[in-house]
Amino acid sequence: MYIRVSRGRFDPANYDEVVAALQGATAIRRLPGYQSSCWSVDQTAGTLIALSTWLTPEQAAFSRTAANPPEGESFWMEDAGFHLDAPEIFEIVASHG
Repeated sequence: MYIRVSRGRFDPANYDEVVAALQGATAIRRLPGYQSSCWSVDQTAGTLIALSTWLTPEQAAFSRTAANPPEGESFWMEDAGFHLDAPEIFEIVASHG
């Protein structure tokens, strides 16, 4: 399995919009190889990190436009005014749960 790590920044004044966007980011679950995801924010610093797990490195390297919601569903993260850096993909070699 593989993990995709994305880091981002946002204006702390947009915290509520960012949280709403992250909670509405469900289209990612429809992508091939998707296993799980979580998003965390530091409201004071205006930073976030998104972690998702995938079956293959190719699936983890999906284009962000592929994860946009279908028309009529909740908005995507850029609508809340924040920027995501390029994702990093890592192979999971150990897990303790």
